[in-house]
Amino acid sequence: MNIALCTDSFPPVMGGTEFVVDVLARKLSSKLHGSHNVAVFTQDFCHKNINDSDLPYKVYRTKGVKIPFVEEFTCYPKLDNNFIEAFVNFKPDVVHIHTVDVIGNWAVEMAKSIKVKSILTVHTRYVYAYDLFTPFSEDNFVHQKIVEMLKTKNIEIVKNADVVTTVSDSSLHEELQKSYGIDREVAIIRNGFDSPVVKIDSNYYLKNNERNKFLISFSGRVNKTKNLNFSLQVILELVNRNIPVVFYIAGEGAAKRHYVKCLEEYGIREHVVWLGRLNQDDLFKLHSKCDLFLFPSIFDNDSIAAMEARFCGCPTMAIKDTGTAERIVEGVNGYTVNYELDEFVSKIIELYNMKQSNFEEYIKIRKSTSELIPKNWDEVTNEYLELYKGNS
Repeated sequence: MNIALCTDSFPPVMGGTEFVVDVLARKLSSKLHGSHNVAVFTQDFCHKNINDSDLPYKVYRTKGVKIPFVEEFTCYPKLDNNFIEAFVNFKPDVVHIHTVDVIGNWAVEMAKSIKVKSILTVHTRYVYAYDLFTPFSEDNFVHQKIVEMLKTKNIEIVKNADVVTTVSDSSLHEELQKSYGIDREVAIIRNGFDSPVVKIDSNYYLKNNERNKFLISFSGRVNKTKNLNFSLQVILELVNRNIPVVFYIAGEGAAKRHYVKCLEEYGIREHVVWLGRLNQDDLFKLHSKCDLFLFPSIFDNDSIAAMEARFCGCPTMAIKDTGTAERIVEGVNGYTVNYELDEFVSKIIELYNMKQSNFEEYIKIRKSTSELIPKNWDEVTNEYLELYKGNS
């Protein structure tokens, strides 16, 4: 089967959706899943010297263009004849789209033009992202018109795709039904998690955690969708309440400069450690020594970064009624609270006090956190394959 995977965002830019597309492409092209012929259609983000030759699947790129005033890129695939020709010559049996942005719209139209089915997977709360990335204030008339225009485009893509899937109940209800008014059938196929071949010493936390402090981790792209500004406000409030907190940030992104300014403004630089992008071994060591993975993102619907942290025994704190919260068993592998600063702060203080007064019980939570592992990517790939076979 020839399978085209289409996405606006792909490595060297790295995040959850990019990770999912790469994993699916690798799995689908492997012998275990039938050695399918897979190609990813994406953009180049204006980066030079991108080398896709080592990948076990094909990658076709159209030129990206930096959007003024914001940290994102866009592209114009409809004007790129070479990109269009590559798609047509690939002769896909099915087109699996992982974006409702520019390439998503292009891919839906291309699929119709060559008379093959298109499958759309909605990974994130795009409406929320557009609110953040539009370079105007929310009460600005121009801002409202731009968001309305983008939302209309999203709705059109969702309606025109032959099959629609998403990764969480929250995405279905809050994005597709509530924001877009979509009433069509939508399948929920959640992300997988492959337990990595990483040896984590069961005593690593005991050896490396600082008992008198509360260590918090975050990993992911450093951009506004991750709600890092809210996380920094949580850290500020904890410092003001004399909680000895350290916040480790693992990741890179265009918004880092903005957040470094926030550290200076809040006066919490000594409580925040920037680690940059870490390899998997170092990332897992970070989570393994920390007390909590702080993830107040609304944008993400089924966070892989949170799964990685929990694999290491580091429970997640997320906002109630988000996709990430759906994976949390309260008090077992994490905590969910309302999107209010005081609730986040109060819960963390409660955990800090528990760590100081009842450390043995605290350790039990870490053990239960690492034991709740979701289905793996082979299972997820098989779910998508069944969908492909029914629509090719």
